[in-house]
Order: sequence, then structure tokens, then C-alpha cells
Amino acid sequence: MPKQRSGIKASAPAAAAAAAGGSRRQQAVAAKKQRAKKAAGSGGGSGASAAQLIERAQQALGYDDYDLALQCLSEAAAREPENVEALDAYGSLLAETGRADDAVMVLRRAVELSPDAGFEKYMYLGQLLEGEEGLAATRRGVEVLSAQADAAAAAAASGSGRRKGGGVAGGEAGELKQQLCSALCSLAEMTMAAAGNLEEAAEEVASLLQRARSADASSPEPLQALASLRYEQGRQDEALALLRESMALWFKPERSEDDEDEDLDEEGDEEGGEGSERDDDGDEELGDVAAAAAAGKGKGGRRRRGSDGAAAAVVKPRTMSEDLGEEDMGGDDDDMGGSGDWVDADEEDDLPSFEFRFECAKLLLELDESTDAAVQVLEEMIAENDSVPDVWHMLGLAYYSGGLLDEAQEAADHGAGLLAKQRGGAHKGGRGGGKKGRAEEGEEACDDVAAAFEDLKAAIAEARGALEGGHAAAGDPRLVHAAGSGDTVPSLGVIEDGSSSADSRGGQSSVVSSFWERSSNRSSKGSGKEAGSSGRSNSGPRVSGGGGGAQRIWGAEQPAPLSQRKAPSAELLTSWLNGATSLQQLVDLEQQHGGIFDAIHIATSFKRSANLICDLGQPSRDFHPLMQRLWERLQPQLGDCTTRGLADIVWACSKASFAEAPLLDKCLKQFAGAAADAEPQHLSNALYAAALLSRLKYTMNKQHAVQLVEALVQQGQAAKPQDLSITLWAAATMGLSLPEQQAQQLVEALVLQRQAAKPQDVSNTLWAAATMGLALPDQQAQQLVEALVQQGQAAKPQNLSNTLWAAVTMGLSLPEQHGRQLVEALVQQRHAARPQELSNTLWVAASMGLSLPQEQTQQLVEAFVQQRHAAKPQNLSNTLWAAATMGLPLPKQQAQQLVEAMLQHRQAVKPQDVSNTLWAAAKLGLLPPEQQVLQLVEALVQQRRTAKPQELSSTLWAAATMRLSLPEQQAQQLVEALVQQRHAANPQDVSNTLWAAATLGLSLPEQHVQQLVEALVQQRQPPKPQQLSNTLWAAAKLTANFTAARRVATLPTPVESALLKLADAAGKLRLVEGMIPQEISNSLWALSELGMRPEQLVALLTRAALQRAPDMDLQHISNTALAAARLGSFEAPLYVALVAAAQQHRHASILNAQQICNLCWAVAVADQQQLAQQVVALCKQLAGSCLLEAGLTGAERNQLWQVHLWLLDCKPGSGGLAGTLSAQQMQQCGDEWELMLQRTAQQHRTVFEQSVFACAQRLPGLAACCQEARTEDGAYSIDVAATHTASKQRLAIEADGPHHFLLPGRQLTGETLARNRALAARGYAVVSVPWWEWAAVDGAALEGHLQSKVEAALRTGGPKGGGGGCGAPQLGSAATPAAPWIQRKAPSAKLLTSLINGATSLEQLVGLEQRHGSAFDAIHIATSFKRSANLARDLGQPPSDFYPLMQRLWGRLQPQLGDCNMRELANIVWACSKVSFAEAPLLDECLEQLAGAGADANPLDLSNALYAAALLSRSKYTMNKQHAQQLVEALVSQRQAAKPQDVSNTLWAAATMGLSLPEQQGRQLVEALVRQRQAAKPQELTNTLWAAANMGLSLPYQHAQLLMDALVQQRPGPSGSLPARRAWPAPPPVRRRTRR
Repeated sequence: MPKQRSGIKASAPAAAAAAAGGSRRQQAVAAKKQRAKKAAGSGGGSGASAAQLIERAQQALGYDDYDLALQCLSEAAAREPENVEALDAYGSLLAETGRADDAVMVLRRAVELSPDAGFEKYMYLGQLLEGEEGLAATRRGVEVLSAQADAAAAAAASGSGRRKGGGVAGGEAGELKQQLCSALCSLAEMTMAAAGNLEEAAEEVASLLQRARSADASSPEPLQALASLRYEQGRQDEALALLRESMALWFKPERSEDDEDEDLDEEGDEEGGEGSERDDDGDEELGDVAAAAAAGKGKGGRRRRGSDGAAAAVVKPRTMSEDLGEEDMGGDDDDMGGSGDWVDADEEDDLPSFEFRFECAKLLLELDESTDAAVQVLEEMIAENDSVPDVWHMLGLAYYSGGLLDEAQEAADHGAGLLAKQRGGAHKGGRGGGKKGRAEEGEEACDDVAAAFEDLKAAIAEARGALEGGHAAAGDPRLVHAAGSGDTVPSLGVIEDGSSSADSRGGQSSVVSSFWERSSNRSSKGSGKEAGSSGRSNSGPRVSGGGGGAQRIWGAEQPAPLSQRKAPSAELLTSWLNGATSLQQLVDLEQQHGGIFDAIHIATSFKRSANLICDLGQPSRDFHPLMQRLWERLQPQLGDCTTRGLADIVWACSKASFAEAPLLDKCLKQFAGAAADAEPQHLSNALYAAALLSRLKYTMNKQHAVQLVEALVQQGQAAKPQDLSITLWAAATMGLSLPEQQAQQLVEALVLQRQAAKPQDVSNTLWAAATMGLALPDQQAQQLVEALVQQGQAAKPQNLSNTLWAAVTMGLSLPEQHGRQLVEALVQQRHAARPQELSNTLWVAASMGLSLPQEQTQQLVEAFVQQRHAAKPQNLSNTLWAAATMGLPLPKQQAQQLVEAMLQHRQAVKPQDVSNTLWAAAKLGLLPPEQQVLQLVEALVQQRRTAKPQELSSTLWAAATMRLSLPEQQAQQLVEALVQQRHAANPQDVSNTLWAAATLGLSLPEQHVQQLVEALVQQRQPPKPQQLSNTLWAAAKLTANFTAARRVATLPTPVESALLKLADAAGKLRLVEGMIPQEISNSLWALSELGMRPEQLVALLTRAALQRAPDMDLQHISNTALAAARLGSFEAPLYVALVAAAQQHRHASILNAQQICNLCWAVAVADQQQLAQQVVALCKQLAGSCLLEAGLTGAERNQLWQVHLWLLDCKPGSGGLAGTLSAQQMQQCGDEWELMLQRTAQQHRTVFEQSVFACAQRLPGLAACCQEARTEDGAYSIDVAATHTASKQRLAIEADGPHHFLLPGRQLTGETLARNRALAARGYAVVSVPWWEWAAVDGAALEGHLQSKVEAALRTGGPKGGGGGCGAPQLGSAATPAAPWIQRKAPSAKLLTSLINGATSLEQLVGLEQRHGSAFDAIHIATSFKRSANLARDLGQPPSDFYPLMQRLWGRLQPQLGDCNMRELANIVWACSKVSFAEAPLLDECLEQLAGAGADANPLDLSNALYAAALLSRSKYTMNKQHAQQLVEALVSQRQAAKPQDVSNTLWAAATMGLSLPEQQGRQLVEALVRQRQAAKPQELTNTLWAAANMGLSLPYQHAQLLMDALVQQRPGPSGSLPARRAWPAPPPVRRRTRR
């Protein structure tokens, strides 16, 4: 007999206490309940006690997490080495998980510490140890348990007088008695297995079993064990009687019709008797054993009606799995389990263990002549768990013994296939079939079972062959004729040699014998005894006929015809469907038995199809024909489906990608209708499946989905964490608009269960909350993150990455430690992570600014690079972006591989992918092949209209940084796309775009530069210092293309105006304070290039330059000095600081000629004479280096010659640079200067210069007027040289054009001031004639104007330092609107509305929008729309002229659309209709918002909106029908307050747009107008009648007549009076046809 007993099984100490109890099923249920009870108070953590760790292990076992349970118990035993409870639990779990050696060591330590308490450790040692040692341990365990049971019984007896029944003590005593019973049975089996001679041990074994019966009379185990003993002794009749007595305690046989008739007859006989005595409870008095069974103490199962109407004892099959797993952002494909209307196992009456019933079936085949009971027991076991090959073999053997060859063949085929699958490692079955799954047993046992299947198949084939071939003669005792045919069937009692058995009970099959021997040998392996040595005369089971309606096959009777065999029961058919291992098997079952399929079978078939797809990897489309037929069978039975069956079907469709809309719609509709009665798991499964199907373009009815969610919300407290998380995940995936309160309740329910939630549940919840934009309380979100952090080691990579992503998306203030722990956990699993999970983690780390160890980030990048070919473009770009953002030292090879992988996806990339990749490549300093990069840019250019401003600007910035040869046209298209979105761009986008355009050398249109600068000014937040500097620098570069036409008018150009506003605002906000030296230098340089000197900004920049001069390099120093000199900023401290800083770099290897020339020239122009010596030293350093040998440019030689002239003027006789530069160098510089003067003289003279010269010639008192004259030393050229005759003073009349002045104050430039100073030093009185003054003077007064200028110069000596700009009109920013972020008083909202309403032209409206657009609220925007429409109508101006303005207004309206009231929305739509501005996004959003709040709108606004939408339909705009219907319904509800025009416009619009108004609504509107017909205008009446006719309304005759009368009354008569009312003829009577 087998050594191992099913009763000894526990997963923890609490379960071990029940380990010796009768059935494994009872123990599993008890253990589950205890684990669930302890899970609520689970502890754990780094500082947990042993008790807390044990509780946490119990919680882990509740979810089958054996690894975590072992970890907790190991830690508990290590912390408290003498804690017996911890040792018991740890040793028990080690034994359960197969670690026998470790378990023995731990359990022996527990025995040393507590030898007299705790029987469980002895029972485990008895199972683990061999021979006498194991037997001794079991005996000791029985002794301890017996003593414990006696003590509990005594305690219960002593308390019986105080508390009826003994209270708790009585319950404990009963439980211990049951455990003692099972322990004694185990000891008896081990004693018999260890005995050398069965007869020697028989007496002891019988005694032990008798003690077991005394301990628990309700247990069937002692009786069955005694029956087995008697069978081994050859006492078969006694064995059969004992077996039947044992089965009476738990087995409920199916009753045939004949049996029922017999029962009725017996009941009739009993009715005439005296009756039975009844006890106090009203139950019939029965014998000891029968009474125990009737009282429910037996092991009876739950009953379900069979196919024949009789009650059948069945058990629950595998239930739907509660772990759906993950998808991309929440869900893998795990088995969802079975179907059928089953009750949970916890609600069932307990049955004996699986192994116990298997042994019972074997004994039945050995002892009973009929196979009915054995077949029923085995079929019920198959229904409970169809994954045990031994049970299938035994069932096939039972069928074979009963003559059912077809059923036997099917069972053998299925069992053999199941065994092969398990051996291949593909089986995913449950654990209920035995102590451990068959996949965990030895390979030798699998070989034995496989051989037994082959033997059984061979016997079946032999029987079929004999039947078909007619080899047996009639009357042969081994054969029997089949009814109705001439075929013969071989006797199933044939032995190997062909002779018949002489056994009095019939022959035995050699096939059966061989299996039985192997099965018995396997059962007794390790016991030291073979099963065949027990004394039995024949080791095979008896195989008698009569099973399943067949008669005995060795007698004169014949079996029933095969055509009359009973159809498989509902339970068996369900088992077959669940056990199908291929599509063909499912198809065969559907074709053979589809006619008797009920809703459970159909749902099971759907579910099994999905499981096969997952297990076998077979294409899902192969299953679609079967599913289509199942759907056809389901339709008439759909109403019989339970909510679980419906959930199974929808789930299966999702796994099989079977998006059959009619099937899904009907199932989900019925499910939604019964949602209140559904379990949370079924609700969440249905939503999960619908979310998966949405990827196949199936759309679940939103109302049904909301009903399911509402039902689950109501059961939130009973729902498990997985149900809650899956529901949220599905709602987010399907884009459901859940009410905030419902979503919050689901999250709150999960937060309460967070300690029991799996990592996937937590991550899915956070992901869904982030996706749906839920405003989670920070505390709840933190609690969820903390729960996942605590389970970090058990979390999958997707759980970790999704949690991090959600934290960033929701803006959680995640503690640095938590973020690092989550990343560290993912790093440890990086090789199992998918590319998306790795890239998301890196993206989150970069976004959160986590300070991760460089080694971890590199490991993540390396893991991603290895999977780059499987990554999506977004994953690749995010990884590169994160590496660049975190500044990782990414190896060039890895970065290049990522870029190349991205290039392979260039046809499928999105704009963001391209921009992030290029930005990262530029940031990391990569130089990928230019041709490949240009292909990426081209992909973005094609999608530029859908790209965001940041994506466009980042791409341009990267192209400029990498110095790409970007085609001009592509670059222009990108800039143009950003210009169109400039109002949605942030300051960085604008500045980066301008900087990139300037760096790439693009020739941007002046308008684009203007629009971008204005967009920067209009930002609600000021730009950063770097953005300001980059914008000014880029503007200086870009405007160089159109400077020739600069300032030809008296006012600044639009670009200059925009730049002045930017500079003015920057000065007021003191943006300079945060600038670095480069930004200071670039800003000053840009202003000097632009010819602008905003006083406040320049003052701040020069002051900052003075402070940061020591930190500047030579490039910044020279640029700063050059710009300050050109801007006329001549403050001495600045130049002193700059020269001192330059001298610190005099030994620098980066010194170049341009920097020295610029610095020296700036000192000379600023006339810093105290620095003359330093200038000479710098020039000497330049002359002594090799820089001059390489050659200077013409500009640099001119600068040096001008420095030379300045030195001569400062110190006459000093020689200037003559002693510093060589003679040759001086000659070269002088020649270049002369060449410049000659070119100037040869230039064409402007009209302005010619006019000044002509006027000077006519001016009295001037002599020797000469144009383009030279000074005496030839150093300078003069526009007009003359001599004042009276004073003999030489005059230098300079016609100063625009390039001599700076904006906005028209100050003279530094070069012009230096020129005036040099001319004065040579004895000239300088007369500066500004160009704008000359242009403003009338032609006749020009001479007088010039005369006054000459006289002023004679008095003062002419402008020397201040220049001739004094007294010039100032062109500041006061004449133009300021930026919104400049602190100045703006017009009030009321005044701004008046200004808009008072605009009389499009130009005025545009001006108001440009100046004050940033202050526009919803009222101002709606008023602007309306005024635009009125102006277009009043002025007759083309409507298209107003479109650009309306487009900008729409851009300003978008963020404020929610602030619009109904009147404003109606006005906007009405205005669009008047100018045919059919901008669909604008109209759709306005009309949708208006429709949503239509109940609050007045009739005028409703009718205007409908009227406008109807007009716009002529411009090919189509209003959403549902929104239109809502507006009509709102007006119908207010029809009593509506005016005639409102009603008629509504009807006209409905008819024009082709709305299908309900007849009642149309008639109600007409009726409302009929009541006001006297106040209605003719057009309103005719419009109403026209609309009614077009919509086919069946108006009452009276209403139509009244409207026509009202219309006629308003028609003028011949004399101007209204005609008299005309009586219209009455309608003809309606004739009613009578039915004949």
C-alpha cells in the first residue's frame, strides 16, 4: 500500500494543525481561510518580529507566493532560532516545496526544542525519513496528538456544565479527534508497507484502524483502509462490504429509472408500517454510521441536477483565474479558467481527498461486479480536475471493463495527450490532483503511465478488430454477440495466453493486470515491498460488465446496442470540453454533441478555445469558424447564460481576437442588465476583455460599460484589488469618461487593500489614474507607491516602469529614496524587461532628476541597446533623450546603434520621435551620417502640420547644433509651421527657432521674424536670460538681410518695433541679472548690430559686463568692448575692466588678431586715453606673434590704422603705432585705410547728400564748398567741406543718414562720435545734418535750416561728444503697445469692450487685438467675432479679409472656451456664419459646449446657433446631429418663452440641415408659433410652413389654416388696408373602411 497519505499536507503551521484531518480538500479550505484571516493584520519589513514575519508568510501563501513565504519564515527562524512556531512553519513549508534535506534539519531542531508539543513536525518527519526512523517519528506524532486530543476532550467535558456543548473546547476536541483519525490511518498504512509479512502486521494494522474509527466515526478513511487490508488478505467479500460502508458516508450514487421505480414501490410498502421513532430534532433515528452521515458529518459533495433529472454528486471544476496579468500598460494573457454555473468550493460540503477517491475507484474495479459506481466516482473526479492522467486512464479502464469501447478510446486518447503535454512542460494545470502535480513526479512514473495507456489502447484495438473481423465463434465464452448485428466482441476477461480465467468472479484482463501492477508498484515505491507480493492470487482488477447500461459479458446475456447508449452527462461533457488538447478535439466534440450543448457547454467551449490559443500558440483565426458556430448555438440560449458565462465568452473572444460585434454587443448588453447581480471578478473580466477588443476596432457601448463600472463601484468593498485595478485599467484604455467620484471610490477601495494587492494591481491603478487625469489625493498616491516599493522585488519590470511613469505624469512629489528603489528593482530585472519598460524608466529618471548611480543608468541603457531592434521609435527616442538629459557618458557606438535603429523606423516615426532623437544626438555630440539624419528631418517635414512647436524648434536647434546642410526649403517649411503655431509656443521654442534659423543662415522673410519676436513679447511669462540673449543675437543675424531698407521712414520698421518692445520689457524686468558672460556679450553685440540703444537695458548690460569682466574670455571681452563702443557707451570703468581682463589672457594660446583689433579699436572709439599705453602693449603683443604673419583682414587693418590715428590725436608726436608695428605692417594698414576712403568717395551720392551739398553751395557766407573732401592729413573724408568767410573757420558738413543713429532715441553711434571728435581735432567745426530733420523741412526753408545749423556749430564748435542728436524727437515704445508682462496699467475690461464695439474698420480691430489681445477674455473675443461680422456686412468688405483675425481670435479662445456663456457661444457661431468662416474645430467645440448647457440658454441663443449652423452647412460644414437635437430639445422645453422668430428659425434650420425631428417636437414648435401668430412677421410664418412641409410634419389642419390666415392678414390690400378674413373650406370627412 502507498506510504504517503493525502491527509498530511499543510502550507503553514496553522494548516499543519489540520494536516492529519480527513481530506486534503478540507485542509486546503481551512488553510485558505486561516491565511485570509491573518492577512488582514500582516506585518513585515526590515524590523519585523518573528510573529509578524510568520503572519506575512501566511499572507503570501494565500496568494501561492511560496518564494516570499520561504523568505519570511527563513528570516523568522534566523532572528529567533529557538522559536518553535517559526521552526515548525519553516520546516513544514520546506517539506511541501520539496526541499527534504533542509526540512529534516529544521524539523529535528524543533523536536529538540519541544519534544512533547506539536504533532505536526513528527508527521512531516515520518513522511521524509526512510524505514524504521520514519515509522518511529509517525508513532511519536500519533502519541503527541492522542495526548493533545484527550486533554481537549477532558477540557470540553469539564466545561459542559457551564456552557452547553462545551463551547470552544468542544470544537477543538472534535477537530483533534478528526486529525487523530487520519494520523492513525497514516500510521497503519506505513506499518503495513514496512512489514516483511502482511499477516504479521495485519493484527496491528487492524487495531490501529479500529482506534481510528473510534476517534472519528464520521470519517470514511478507516473503513476504506480496512477494506484494502482485507483485500490484500484475500477476504474480498468482507473487503467489498467495508468499502460500501465507507462509501455510504460520502458517496451519493446516481439512480437509474429502474432504481427510482423500485424506490417508489418500497416507499409504498413503508407507508403502511408503524413509522419510525424520531429524536428531539425531528430526524429519523439511524445507526451510528448512517446517523453521522445524515447529520452532515460525512463527506458528501454539492449536488447538481444531472441530465436525467436525478441529483448527481459533483465537485467544482477549475474556477476562473483571478490573475489576468498585464497588458502593454496593464495586462498579460493568463488563463481565465472554466465556465458553468458553479458554487464556490468554500460553499460546498467537503468530499474526501482526490487521492482517497482514486484509491476507492481502484478498489471498486477490484471488488465490485458492476462498474457503475467506479465510473461515477471517476467522472466526478474528472469534473473536479481534468489534468491528472492516472484518473483518465482509470476511467478508460472502467469504460473498457463495461464494454464502452468508444468512451474508453476517447478517455485513453485524452489522457495520453495530457500526459505528453505535461511531460513537455506545457501543462498549466492546477494542484488539486494529488500531493503534487504529475509534472513534478519522476520520469520513471511518467514512463509507467504512458506504457499503461499504450496497453489500454492496444486492448481496445484488439477488441475492435475481433468485433469487426468476426474471429470469435458464436458461443465462445470469451466473446459475446452485439445486439442487432452479426459482429462479435471479444471477452474482456481474456488473459495473455488466450485462456479464460477460472476465478469464480470472472476473468481478468492482461492489460488491466499490467497496469495494476505498475500502478501498485509506483504507489509502494520506497516502502521496500512490491504490490504483487501481498498474497493476492491475481494482481489485476476484476473487469466485469454491466457498467453504463451494458450487461455482463461472460454470461448468456448480450450488451445493449451501441445506438442505445446513454448520452454523456452534462458534467462529463463539460469535463471533455475542458480537457480538449487541440482544436480538432473541440471541433469533434461540437459536431458530435453540439445538439445537447447548453449555455454552460458553449461558454466552456469558448473559454477552452482561448486557452488552447494561449497554450499552443496556434493562430487565433483557426478558431474563428468554430466560434462562429458556437455563437449560432448560443443565440437561442443566450438568456440562460449566467454573468460568469457571459464574462467567459467575452474574455475568450478577446483572447481569440474574435471581434464579432453582434455577439459581443448582445453578451455585454445582457451582462450590463444583470450587472447588479454579478460578482466583482466577472465585472472586471468583462471590462478587461472589452478593453482588449477595442484594439481590434470593436467599440463597447459606453452606457453598458458605465453600468458595469457602477455595479463594481457598488461592490467596491467586496472587490479584490485585481478587480479594482483591472476596472480602472479598462476604463482608461477604452477612454471612458468616468465621474470623478466613481473613479476616486475605486482607487480608495484599492488603497484600503493595498497591503494585499499585487504589484501589478498597484501599477495598473496608478497608470489608469494618470491616463484618465484623475486628481488623486497626494496621500493616496503616495500610499500606493509605498505599497509597490515594499514589494519591489516581486514586481515585474512593467509594474515598476508604469508606476514611475504615472508618478511623473501626475506630478507626484515622489521621495528620492522611493524613486531610486523602484529603479534599482528594475535594474535587477533589466534582462527580463521589454524595451518600453527600460526606456520609460530612463525617461522618468531624467524627468524627475533622480540622482542615480551612473552604473545603474548605464546598465539600463546597455539592456535597451541589446533589444533595440524590437523597440518602437518612441522607445528609442526616449532613451536617447533621457541619456542626453542626464548627461550620461554614452559610448559613441551605443548611441550610434540607437540612432541607426531609429533610422530603420523613419517611415513610422512621429514628430516627437524625430525631434527627441535629433535633440539628443546634438546634445550628446554625435555625428551620425548626414544623409540618414536628413531622412529623419524629411519625415518630420512631412508631418509638420501635426507637430508641436517644441518638436519643430528642437529639430531646428539640433540641425543647427550639428551643422547639418539642411535644404533651405525644408528649413523654411519648419519655421513656417512654427510661425503658424507661435501663439501656442513657449519662449524657449521661439528663441530656439530664431537661433537655429540664424545659425543655419536661413533667409527668413521679415514678417516671420516680426511674428516670432512679437510672439515672444506676448508670452504671459517673460523669457529667461538665455532666451532673451539668443533672440537678440538671432534677430541681429537675420535682419542683416534686409537692413538696406532699414529706417527709410521716420518710424521704426515692424521688426524694429517688436525688438524695441522686447528690449524695453527686458530692461524693466531686469532680466540681465541672471545672465552669464556669453549672454551679456551676445546681447550687447546684437543691439549694436541692430542699431538700437534701449537706455535701461544697455545700462544694465554694461553694468553686468563690468561686474563679470574677470570671468570673460577673450571673445566675450572683445565683443563686449566692440558693442559698447558702437553703442556710444563710453564709461571709463568698463573699458578699464575689460582691458585688465584681456591682459590676464595675454599668454593664452587662443589669442587671435580679431579679438585684439576689436578691443583696441573700441578703446580708441570710446576715447579712453588713460588706456593708450595698454593699447600699445596689446598691439605690440599682436605684432610679436605669428598672427600678423598669417595675414589680417581688411577690416582689421582699418581698425589698427584708426587706432594709430587716435594715438596720434591723443599724443601728438608720439608716432602712434609706428614704433609698435613694422614698417611693412604700417604700410599695409595705411593702404587699406586709403582704399576704404577711395571707395567711399566713388560711391553714388544719395538724394539727401546731393540736396545738402546744393544748399550749402547756395548758402551765403560759405566759400570753397567741396563734396567728399579730405582733411589736410588725408586721414578722413568729409561729405561737404566749406569755409565760413566771416570767421575763416573750416566747416565739415556731414549729411548723416540712418546708419549714423541709434534707435529709439536717435543718438549718434559711437563711430559717428569718434568721427566728429577726429574732425574737431583737425580744426573743423562739425555741422551734423540729421536725415529726418532735413526730410521734415519744406524745400524753401532748407537754406535757413542749414544756416541755423552752421551758426550753432560756430558757436559751440560742433558736436564733439554728444553728437547732433540732441533735441531730436524720441521714438520710444510709448507709441506702441507694451508686452503683457510689462507692469503698466492696461485698459479696463469694460473700456476694452467699448473700444471693440466702436471699431469702424478691420484695421482698428486688428490693432486692438495686437495691442491688447493678451488681455482679452471670453467676452472680448466673442465681441470681436461679432464686430467682425457686422463690419463685413456694413462695409461690404470681402469676408476672407477677416479670416486671419478670426483665426487668431480662435487661438486666443481655446484656453478660455470653458468661460464662455451661452450668449457668447451663440454670437461666435453666428459671426462665423455671416462671414462663411467654416472653421470646423472652432464650431464643433462651441456647439458642443452650447449643446451640453442648452437647458440654461435662452431661446434666442438657441435659435441663433441653429440658424448659423444651417447657414454654415452651405459652406460644407456639418453640425453634429446629436448636438443639434439637444439644442432643439432645449428650445422645445422653453417654447412658451420663445418669440416667433426663435421658433421659425429653429424649424427652418432643422429642415435645412435635414434633422429627423420627432413628430411631437415639430408639432409643439408649430403650435407655439400658432399661439403667437398675430405678432409673427410674414417671413417667420412662411419659414415655419416651409419647414413643416420639408420635414413632412403632419400638422393639424386647424394649425395650418391659422398660419395661412395670419399670413394673408399681413398682405396689403388694394388701398393699403388689410383684406377681410377669408373662410377656408373645411376638410373632407374621413371615410373609415369597415372590415368585411
